[in-house]
Amino acid sequence: MLDLNLRPSRAANIIYRVESYDPEYNKLKRHKEQREYSEDHKQTIEKSIVENGSITDVHPILVNKNGYVVDGWHRYRACVALNIPYHILVVPTNWKGMIVLNTNKRNWNGWDFAGYWAKKGKKSYKYFLDYSIRYPFVSSGVLVAIFNKDTCRKQKDSRAFKEGKLPGYNLEHVERTLQKLASLMLRGNNPTLDPSTHRKQQFQQAFLQSMADPDFNFTKFKKGLTTTKHKINLLAKQVDILREIKKIERKG
Repeated sequence: MLDLNLRPSRAANIIYRVESYDPEYNKLKRHKEQREYSEDHKQTIEKSIVENGSITDVHPILVNKNGYVVDGWHRYRACVALNIPYHILVVPTNWKGMIVLNTNKRNWNGWDFAGYWAKKGKKSYKYFLDYSIRYPFVSSGVLVAIFNKDTCRKQKDSRAFKEGKLPGYNLEHVERTLQKLASLMLRGNNPTLDPSTHRKQQFQQAFLQSMADPDFNFTKFKKGLTTTKHKINLLAKQVDILREIKKIERKG
């Protein structure tokens, strides 16, 4: 048996159990830097709790001294919806661990990180969100790649993006690339480029690879997409889509 020789004097933090009859039970508030609330995500957690039980006793909801939830808002809402106790750990009001915590977890997606840093005043992330509205077909990963003038999101760029280091000096490149990608939507007659294909990350990254080739002629590709019979809609692998793009361009 593992003996950690734990003594009360070595306790670093206290986890509090909040019962449904406690006055503060349903009075916690979402911190503005928490990701946006998702009813679907809350319901998924509810279902998990019903099937497997709550884990807030070992994974407590983090709350600052003013009653704002800085981590665990969906867990909190799920517990309240089920009218069951939950556990909290109180952190300082100036706690800086939210972004560190979520950078190393997988439950925040690219848009969550972009929203967090945009609220912090990072202009490149405000542009990032603006482009996502104007060009809703592009995935966050592909958009990170375009901001970095790359053909796919590299691990180092992904980490930098999560840490608030998205570059904001390539905006002309971003605009040009997205305009060209948007112009391909529903393009072609043999057959028309399917919207589901156009949104596919493999297609978008194959397109970026093609654009990175100095010998690639985008105008010829667009023409070829209209006049040449192709099978892009049938392909799943990026390497195969890239090969088909090059084939269409040669015939354009």
